[in-house]
Amino acid sequence: MLDTPISQLHGVGKKRLEILLSMGIATFGDLLYTAPKKYRDLKNPDALFYAHHGEDVVIEATVKSHPLLRRTRRNFSTVTFLIDDGSCQGQVIYFNQPYMSKNILKDQKYIFIGRIDARSGTKQIVNPSLEKIHEDLGVKAYYPMGKGISQRAFRNLIQRALSETHGKVTDPLPTSFRSRYQLPEINYTLQHLHVPDSMDEAKQARARLAFEEMLYFMAALRSVREARKHIRGLAFHIKDDDRERFLSSLPFALTNAQQRTLHEIEQDLASGGVMNRLVQGDVGSGKTAVAMAALYYAKQNGTQAVMMAPTEILAKQHFDDLTAHLEPLGVRCAMLTGSTPAAEAKAIRYQIADGDVDVIVGTHALFQKGVHYKHLGLAITDEQHRFGVRQRAALQQKGQSPHLLVMSATPVPRTLALIIYGDLDVSIIDELPPGRKVVHTRLVSQDKRKAMYDYLHQQLLGGQQAYLVCPLVEESDKLDVLSATELYEELQKGIFSDIPMALVHGRMKEDEKQAAIQAFSQGKVKALVSTTVIEVGVNVPTATIMVIENAERFGLSQLHQLRGRVGRGRKQSWCFLSSKDAGELANQRLKIMAKENDGFKIAEKDLELRGPGEFLGTRQSGMIDGRVLAMMSDVKLIAKVRSAMDEITESPELQDEKDQIFAAAYSRYQSLINEIVLN
Repeated sequence: MLDTPISQLHGVGKKRLEILLSMGIATFGDLLYTAPKKYRDLKNPDALFYAHHGEDVVIEATVKSHPLLRRTRRNFSTVTFLIDDGSCQGQVIYFNQPYMSKNILKDQKYIFIGRIDARSGTKQIVNPSLEKIHEDLGVKAYYPMGKGISQRAFRNLIQRALSETHGKVTDPLPTSFRSRYQLPEINYTLQHLHVPDSMDEAKQARARLAFEEMLYFMAALRSVREARKHIRGLAFHIKDDDRERFLSSLPFALTNAQQRTLHEIEQDLASGGVMNRLVQGDVGSGKTAVAMAALYYAKQNGTQAVMMAPTEILAKQHFDDLTAHLEPLGVRCAMLTGSTPAAEAKAIRYQIADGDVDVIVGTHALFQKGVHYKHLGLAITDEQHRFGVRQRAALQQKGQSPHLLVMSATPVPRTLALIIYGDLDVSIIDELPPGRKVVHTRLVSQDKRKAMYDYLHQQLLGGQQAYLVCPLVEESDKLDVLSATELYEELQKGIFSDIPMALVHGRMKEDEKQAAIQAFSQGKVKALVSTTVIEVGVNVPTATIMVIENAERFGLSQLHQLRGRVGRGRKQSWCFLSSKDAGELANQRLKIMAKENDGFKIAEKDLELRGPGEFLGTRQSGMIDGRVLAMMSDVKLIAKVRSAMDEITESPELQDEKDQIFAAAYSRYQSLINEIVLN
């Protein structure tokens, strides 16, 4: 039943089919396994008077004024009106939904589901979902929607699919397994996932599906690891002389953690199997030095190697570092990115195909169709969280089972690493080089912002350099946040009129970005105003100050990455987190940043605050099935699944259960497994 094409469901015509397929929904199973992003109990509304800024609420209220429609520039519109729920009055505002001025009637009672914004002094609900009052109000599911389909229409499709499959879905989990782990049966689960009678029923149904999906994903990754054991790779011969020559060429000694990681990499490269290893390390822990050793070993064993970065800024940084360190050792380096001029790119591709270069640094351009390697023996990806499993597989397909090394400066708690990196061996560089000073972090409220910029002005006049980071490129009508363009113009015309400044953001041409960063690196520019394009790949040891505007808009891991741009030299560095009133959760995050400098501890705190799905965000979508990500909300559940996986794989008496679960896992993740392994 779950494999039935969604086109056979009543109400799915050609246009709606296109919308569903764009959402990744091709079968009844895809539809019914689409977990709601949230539930709201409409029978138990909140009191507007007690609602806090940033809180998600359900408010049953009467409309007290006629909806007022205003149209402004850029075809922008607002609809506003007053509401009263008996506890106090508030305001509802809809952006770019002019039709709401006709849908909402004065003196009528509605249920508004949304988030409180109390920054203006008036409690506002912005763009809330709307429900009319009727007898069947209860717990309602809300789904992640694609364009062209409403919540109501999607719920109707769910109801039809539930009706047609009622009692007919075969449970993929063995009865004995469900009993042991107290998991409800699948037909019951699907019904109560979408139409629960209570919040507890919804929670139980989500937990069952989350358990199932994570179990399959872990099983799939174990299948990958098992399959890889049978793939033979190129066994590198690592000579003592080569190791000593490389290490003596470095201007510093490796830390104990770097030495341990390098030893693990050397064992992989020499094993005769295919290395698939992740190197995790905090900002500034020295992952690149270890990667350079692996690149040098590849050259000494007669093979080519690539290092792939997610951005051209980071690729250029790596290219400069590798050229400086490896070319004196006889390693020929080249760089290939999307913005490499056509004639130059063509010449580089010829050099790669002929084997005239040893190490190629670049972006996604490295695994495009027109790039052919003479003998690719090693592939390295940096900032691993930006690349999905399929992208890694595409890069490996450029050679005959080349070794793979992936690096990440985004610390991931061990609990999540068990799922995310289940197909990789993991090395952790948990030690910073000696002499690195801790960056002092301070929180700056809006009333202290001017004093911060006065202090910063004096520091810049004294020769210091600073990054100033904003969440947006340009001003937004929808968001009350500072843009990089705004800040640059404000400072250039005001307090920083006597300070050499530059602006860099993602919409600029690559050569313009590089010119701005180079001027900053050379000390010609003292203040670099930027978006998060400088999050990785910018290494300016003389920069000592980081200012992050609207810091409440960033996650902890991203704040930690941005802070890592300073503290790279011998002088004391500072990070200022400037924020507006952003709610309790955001304030908790900022306090953690002020207290902690250890990336792994910050990641653990972030996980506690936001939960696994929120913690990982959309960047992981290429690695983890979207359904797993959507349902990951409980760290204890992840540990429970891990325990179950260990039990069925290690207990001979559970072989039948193991076979059934692994068969279902292979069916669910067949294409992913094949792409990773069969390259």
